[in-house]
Parts: sequence; structure tokens; C-alpha cells
Amino acid sequence: MSEAFLILLFLLIWIICVFAVIIAVGMYVLRAIAFQKVLRKYKYRKSFLAWIPFAQYYALADAAAEGQTTLKLFSANCPVWWFKFWYVVVYVAGFVPFIGPLAITVFKMFFLGSVYRTIYARVENRSLGSRTALGFFSALIGLIPIIKFLSYDGSPIAEKTAEESAPVPLIEAVEGTPEE
Repeated sequence: MSEAFLILLFLLIWIICVFAVIIAVGMYVLRAIAFQKVLRKYKYRKSFLAWIPFAQYYALADAAAEGQTTLKLFSANCPVWWFKFWYVVVYVAGFVPFIGPLAITVFKMFFLGSVYRTIYARVENRSLGSRTALGFFSALIGLIPIIKFLSYDGSPIAEKTAEESAPVPLIEAVEGTPEE
């Protein structure tokens, strides 16, 4: 090969690497801005954690829990610390041959997806069930939560009333039933 061709090839590879780094840094900054915006919407005191890798996931789970000790994973109540530290399991799973990438995808989808679902439902004032698919897809496609979080207005979430935060009884008494 000629020396000019090798120089041109090296220059092309260098340009591609620079563009990849610029895109990666840009996506990280956009994600941090979006996460910080939603943390401020939750009135989360430590919204600066949105700029720290992995701590941003901890902050999102902490804000989504809103002081509760459990979050919903499908229909099961799971301890909040599972959602706050799911990425540790993902990091370890990355070292497992063959099933590591599948385990990473499953853990990310379940735990981060559940956090996104909780945030979407609370901010948009909808039920958890209506945001399940969107939350799980958001965990797989990182651009979805960025776009959704940036589209939210800057006003804080309205405080829950006593009726909303009160536990719902399993069976409610029915008054005025007709007698036979």
C-alpha cells in the first residue's frame, strides 16, 4: 500500500472517532439536562446527581420512590434499593460469558423501565399500567426518556392530597344495596 493511502485511511478513522466522541458527549449532556429537569420537577434536593454517571440512576429511583420503601415491578412490590442499585448487577453481569448481554438487557428493562414508568405516570397524572410499555421501551432506547423529560414543563409536580396518598381498601363497603 502506498504511504498516501495509509495517511488518508488514518485521517478518516481519526475523523470518525472524533465524531463518535462528540456524539457521545452530546448525548451524555442531553441526558444529564433531561434527568436534572425531571429531578427538579420532583423537587429532588440532590438534582446535581443527574451529572454523575450511575448516580443519575440512583437519583431517578430515589425521586420516583418519593419516600416509599417499595416500588412496583409489574404487580409485585419490590424494595426501593433494588431500583437504586440495579446497575451494580448489570456491571457484574457484563463479565458473564454468553448470557451477560441478555442479562444486562433484562435487568435494564425491568428496573430502569419500572423507574421510567413510575416517573411518566406521576408527571403525566396517569396510571402505572398505561405507561408500562413506554417505560420498558425507554430503558432500551435511551433517546425516548431524554425527549419526554425535556418536553415536560418546568413546574413542580402537584403534591398528593390525603385521599390520593391514603391506601385503597381491597374491598369497599357497598351502601344502599337492594334487599331481596
